[in-house]
Amino acid sequence: METLPLTKKLFPDKHWLKFINENGDLKHVDLSGCANNFSRATGYESTDGLRAVGWRYQKGNQICIELFNIGHMLLVTSAQPNPIQALGYLFTGKNPQKGHKEFLESFDKALEVGGWKVVDRAEVEA
Repeated sequence: METLPLTKKLFPDKHWLKFINENGDLKHVDLSGCANNFSRATGYESTDGLRAVGWRYQKGNQICIELFNIGHMLLVTSAQPNPIQALGYLFTGKNPQKGHKEFLESFDKALEVGGWKVVDRAEVEA
């Protein structure tokens, strides 16, 4: 499983999640393929018109977003803003907690533009 930090540079467009790997190569994750794999692996069927591409869960102090591409990709970020993130939010005039929450929500909104979403793991496994 490939693990990458969740940053604004890693946000999806309508069809792809693009990133630079450790070798400096541009890589693409096909969100349609993630949705197909997620549906087959979990049996999850969405009722809101958005197709699930993976699930979200918290592990320790990390929020994890696991995409169901081949080999799976794990996007991670801290559940609470780290000191550098907190300073960044403060410099832009935002409360660090509110700014971090908005950052996490903006990833979901970027997915929704293309018709995708991530679901809470507990919701799927229930």
